Amino acid sequence: MVDGHGTAGWAYNNLDTKWEYSTDCANFVSKALYYGGGMQMRPGGRKADNAWWQGKYGFGKSWAWTSADYLRRHVTKWRHSAVIPQEYNAKVGDLVFFKWKKEPIYNHVAIVSAMVQGHARIV
Repeated sequence: MVDGHGTAGWAYNNLDTKWEYSTDCANFVSKALYYGGGMQMRPGGRKADNAWWQGKYGFGKSWAWTSADYLRRHVTKWRHSAVIPQEYNAKVGDLVFFKWKKEPIYNHVAIVSAMVQGHARIV
C-alpha cells in the first residue's frame, strides 16, 4: 500500500528538485511515490509497463518510472489503482494524468496535494 500523504508531502517539500529530463513530471511523481509513499520497485524489462524501477539492470530507469503514459498503465494495470472520474472524490496522494485533446497518449502527471472544497490542488 502506498502512503498518499507521504507521496504528497515528499512532492510538496521537493518542488525545487533538479530536473533530470526535459519533461520530468513522471520521474518527479515516481520519486514521490517511492521516497514519500513507500511504493516498492517492480522488476522487469525497461520498456515493459509492468516494470517500475530506477538504478537497476545497468539502465537508469524503467519507462514506467519516466513516462506519464507508461506510469498510468503501470499503476492501473499492475498496481490495481482505481480510476476516479470525479475531482471531488480525489484524495491527497492520488495521481492526476493529463491528455491534451489531440494527443494519442497521456503526457503529463501530477499529485493531489490537498483537497479544498471539493477541488484538487496539485503539484
